[in-house]
Amino acid sequence: MTLSNTSIVLIAKDTEASNPVAELAKSMPGVTLEERNASLSELNGAAQELASQHDLIIFKTQRETDSDVAAVQGIKRQAATGASLLALCDANTTLGDIRRLTRAGVRDVLPDTVTAAELEELIRSWKADANQDLDEADAEMGRLSVLLRRAAALDQPQSL
Repeated sequence: MTLSNTSIVLIAKDTEASNPVAELAKSMPGVTLEERNASLSELNGAAQELASQHDLIIFKTQRETDSDVAAVQGIKRQAATGASLLALCDANTTLGDIRRLTRAGVRDVLPDTVTAAELEELIRSWKADANQDLDEADAEMGRLSVLLRRAAALDQPQSL
């Protein structure tokens, strides 16, 4: 499956952890990558803007996940945001922190030691899910269109 027209933003202060992710994304056909050398919470409103411009946000969590959780909640509150979020955590991240991130709206949480193969599989899986969601939305819009046409036809005066 080709990841045509997939836009990813990678947000990380720790370039050592993010470089393998960046290299993988750059090597995937059809993927465009924007990199930000910051934490998710440091971007403030810019994170919401990035979420409206990209399909997937991959970010490296900070030691204190409270700020990451708040930033994710802010992004998810924005109605126009369609981006999925993927968090990369270090080995010290607790299960409780991971649960808080996912409850806030993070789609997946991976260790920052994730292999290229695992990350590529996850990105492809995410893209397949996103495409299925679009197909389902298109089908629902088609059903809505048919219902609206039927309702309009019923409102038309009947000629004898």
